[in-house]
Amino acid sequence: MGKVLTQKGFGVMALAYFGEPGLPAQLEEVPLEYFQSALTKLKTMPGVDSNHISVISVSKGTEAALLLASEDKSIKLVVAASPSHAVWQSVNREGYATPKSSWTKNGLPLPFLLYDYSHGYYPIVNFYLGAMEKPVDEKTIIPIENSVATVILLSGGKDQFWPATAMANKIEQRLTAKEYKYDVKHVDFPDAGHGFLIPFATEAEKKQILSNMNNMIAHFGGTIEAFDEAMTKSVEFVLSQLEKNK
Repeated sequence: MGKVLTQKGFGVMALAYFGEPGLPAQLEEVPLEYFQSALTKLKTMPGVDSNHISVISVSKGTEAALLLASEDKSIKLVVAASPSHAVWQSVNREGYATPKSSWTKNGLPLPFLLYDYSHGYYPIVNFYLGAMEKPVDEKTIIPIENSVATVILLSGGKDQFWPATAMANKIEQRLTAKEYKYDVKHVDFPDAGHGFLIPFATEAEKKQILSNMNNMIAHFGGTIEAFDEAMTKSVEFVLSQLEKNK
């Protein structure tokens, strides 16, 4: 992402938030202050217009991005690809016996939705589908209506990780109900799966991405042809929106 955007003339901070030295080993109880601190640092860097900040996120990272945009008015564009409308339980690959929140604020865990296993254990999207059939605590919903950003939602209708299209629709419905004053743009690719926003600088890079993805497409959902279309069109669309936010 950073390489492609830099070539297009954008200043970029690519931020790891777990699984690296000095960071939480698992995507569990990650402090939102970490993201805010990075954003504050970004604004001080040469060439950065602190009044035109964009945040790009994919999958689980959309929770953090939308939460951040809900609080920081300097963010004028937030891209959420394969998004969530709520805070879900953490992703701890060492075990799920004692679920925790994915994020904390002021040292306290944010309220979160639990997985529901009543639909079975595969594909993973079943964990979320079951949970979304139950009454949902309003405190777990991301208050994106507090943002002042253009909200870009990208989803795949055949997503097998989580129901991105349904959750993007919930974001849209919430913003409509709250009479959100800023732009909301939802681009859905009905036959695509999960995580297709992968920038590429050359056609050779694109072919390599598709070659690597071809062996995993059943896990992500949809077809490789739909992934190709979604990847290409979503990258073009996001770049066009970033240009508008300059």
